[in-house]
Amino acid sequence: MKSRALVQIIICQLLCADYMEDEQIHLVMKFQPEWVNQLKQWIEQTNSVSTKPFEPDNTTFPFTSDEKYQMKNLPSREFLLDKATLHSVYLGLVDIIFAFAYNHRINEGEDNVEAAWTICKLSATLSWLEEYCGSVREVMYCCVRRSLCYPLYRHWELSQVVLQDTRQIFHLGA
Repeated sequence: MKSRALVQIIICQLLCADYMEDEQIHLVMKFQPEWVNQLKQWIEQTNSVSTKPFEPDNTTFPFTSDEKYQMKNLPSREFLLDKATLHSVYLGLVDIIFAFAYNHRINEGEDNVEAAWTICKLSATLSWLEEYCGSVREVMYCCVRRSLCYPLYRHWELSQVVLQDTRQIFHLGA
């Protein structure tokens, strides 16, 4: 009986600590990933010139001439996927990009040894091979739930900022 009450007190203290001591989370939420500037640049281009899609210049993704040659000569592969499988793959991509955006924001753009663990734990697609068949909303619910359960920093507002980051990444890739 005493051990059960003790466990409940510890869980309550841990959950309350996520919301009471959130100075570090607010610093992380102020971080501006590089895609924010790219999105602003793209919006300025589309508003001032025309409605053409975002076209990165040579400074966005610098490649050497040898790398460009190798990419040009990659073999062409065709994957035959039916419509339902393709839909599931796209939804899984949303899940993985959310996990990437969370990790990128938490580490303020720096890579570390915990990145793979964080991304795999947040992404149901990678952690236990979830195949989504519903909607993007269902995937976002799952992503937010996992971001409030598994990682070190669990905060509702942080999850909302990461959702916005995910939206911006896909907006740039359109």
